[in-house]
Amino acid sequence: MATKRSASTLEHLVLAQVRDPLRLRFVLAAGILAAWHLSFYGPIHDQVATTLHLAARERTRAATAARIEILRETLDPFKKRIPEHSDPNELIHYVMAHCRQSPVKILDLKPSKTLELGPFNGIGLRISLETTFIDLYQFLAWVENDRRLLRVESLKILPKDGSNVLHVEIELLSLVEKEKPKTAKPAAGAGPRA
Repeated sequence: MATKRSASTLEHLVLAQVRDPLRLRFVLAAGILAAWHLSFYGPIHDQVATTLHLAARERTRAATAARIEILRETLDPFKKRIPEHSDPNELIHYVMAHCRQSPVKILDLKPSKTLELGPFNGIGLRISLETTFIDLYQFLAWVENDRRLLRVESLKILPKDGSNVLHVEIELLSLVEKEKPKTAKPAAGAGPRA
């Protein structure tokens, strides 16, 4: 019986509070706002979170694409210094052609392992030379200033016994563009069949 009394007193208390029109408006506004939140915003919350995640991912992708374009623009002045189609044999002939015109004496010339450097390949050469300091300086100046992009990876200089001649071991690296994969074109008349 006590529970009936407490329930009825609760009803009387609520009805007493709601009889005031101002309080009734606040209760109705709070009730409508809570109902709208539960019925409208609750289901959309997951969609909003997914959309925000996709937008953030697209912004990151756009920023990465912009950085790639900046790097490509940075590379453009050096593009003419990087041969399109080259291999270790072509690089060997190129270096030997220069050495024939200079007083540098080639003792050994071997290709080294090809490195993958992003959109380029790095072709390396190991060269053993006999030369003087002045001729070595001229050879290194040629490497630095040549139209082709060359870089000295390592340099080892050993003096020969009692003479002005040096034994030099140089490892050169040259960049070449990777060959672009050829896309297979469909044969004529080999379209999709229905």
